[in-house]
Parts: sequence; structure tokens; C-alpha cells
Amino acid sequence: MIVDDNVSLRLYCGILLKNAGYDVIEADNGLTALNYLQEITVDLILMDSQMPIMSGIEATKEIRTNIQYNLHQCIPIICYSGLLDEQHKEHLITVGISDFLVKPSSKASLLSIVNKWLKS
Repeated sequence: MIVDDNVSLRLYCGILLKNAGYDVIEADNGLTALNYLQEITVDLILMDSQMPIMSGIEATKEIRTNIQYNLHQCIPIICYSGLLDEQHKEHLITVGISDFLVKPSSKASLLSIVNKWLKS
């Protein structure tokens, strides 16, 4: 699942991942992602940290702590953000983020991190 309020970025990442053989679901904010997770199962979430309505940080907290999302509590959540200094990364790890990808990223970087978590 790709969760980002930037339509162009979602489409670009979605195309790259679909071309690599992955099924992709797109959500425009954390709340939309949580609604999807009540209906479907996903293997990985690529999530922006800052979005309107519900941020990726808030959505990650819900996924990691709310029994309603127990099927997804252990899946990899990769923070896909332009704001990833060391202090911010430390905070995101405490929230439950599994890994990081800095925007903008290359096709190789995107596929490498997704493969790392889904092929292990």
C-alpha cells in the first residue's frame, strides 16, 4: 500500500511497483489507509509521515497499537518522506516505523527497500 497525499508520487511509485510485479493499493492519507486495512490485508505500507486529515505517524500508531488492526501490527511500514534527520528517525522508530526512504528516491532505491522487506 502506498499512502501519500501527493497524487503524482503515488502514481509514479505505483507504476514502478506494479511493473515489478507487486499489487498496489493507494491511499491519500492515513485515515483512508486505516479504512482500507479494515477490509483488506497488505504485506507492506509505504507511508508519508506528513499528510492532511491523518498523518503517517498517527496512522502508524493506530496500526501498531489498535487491536482493530491486529492482522497488520507486524507488517513493515516504511516512512517515505523528505524530512528524515536522525532525531526525526529516532522518533519514527519509537512510533513503529520499520525503515526509511527519502523523497525523492530513485527507482532502484524504491524497489530495493520494498524487496528487502518482502523477500525476507
